[in-house]
Amino acid sequence: MHGQEVGKIIGCEVTFFDYADTQVQLTREAAVQMGKFIAEIKPDAILTWDRFNSHPDHRETCKIVMDAVRFARLPRLVEPQTPHRLDLPLYQFVDGRSPEPLVYIDVSEQIDKILKAVTVYAEAFDWTNVEERVRVHRAAIGMQCGARYAEQFTVRRRVAPAQNYLV
Repeated sequence: MHGQEVGKIIGCEVTFFDYADTQVQLTREAAVQMGKFIAEIKPDAILTWDRFNSHPDHRETCKIVMDAVRFARLPRLVEPQTPHRLDLPLYQFVDGRSPEPLVYIDVSEQIDKILKAVTVYAEAFDWTNVEERVRVHRAAIGMQCGARYAEQFTVRRRVAPAQNYLV
């Protein structure tokens, strides 16, 4: 499976839920299942798609995750797990149509892993010039923020932390 292979490349554990391709839908059951998973692993942050993504599975995944973050806080929904009440930042890959403020992440040190990961999908789906397009796109984003290569995200939180920009 492509996701497992990419997980090995980037050095993370991969868990799949029982959703068929193009059949991901926001339901209460899906959000509760994801909420229980969040309560179990207790992440410091979550990375997901944004709600403007052109792929229906990606949009629905975003909706499921947004509800799940809330559900992970509720003891009656995540039993036997302990609720995960941390104010989780939800980093969403930007899809160009998002009206929300952008956050830039310097990925210069990870660019080789990123290129290997996208190559897995390029080979599976017969995409062309993927490595070059990804490198050029990440470099263009990097130019916007002073990094060699960067990614853009929006960040959703329950409470926006105060920033100390003027000091």
